Amino acid sequence: MSYSKERFDKLFSLINREGKDKLLEYLNENEYFTAPCSSQFHGSKEGGLLEHSVNVADLMLDISDTLNYFDKEMIESIIIVGLFHDIGKSGYYGKPNYVENILKTTKKRSEAKPMK
Repeated sequence: MSYSKERFDKLFSLINREGKDKLLEYLNENEYFTAPCSSQFHGSKEGGLLEHSVNVADLMLDISDTLNYFDKEMIESIIIVGLFHDIGKSGYYGKPNYVENILKTTKKRSEAKPMK
């Protein structure tokens, strides 16, 4: 198991919200743990999305620590935002749930392949 996956599991265990199990199922079904973060920039490798998301969550937690902000519910929200701010990138090109970058392709939203 990679460091990023181990760290994700630790952070995810701190979330106590309804629907958490369904979210984990969705993440597994949509390749969140193996998806690249981008096609050509940061994290453009297998598992790049997970690595990037864990790094963002950890950075946000470091900032909250620096600000002496320890409210349990807010920390939980920080973890959720950090881990899932790029959740839409979890579908690979040509696979289920992939959404084309309409800014690059110049397609209108209605022409882009929708998420299922």
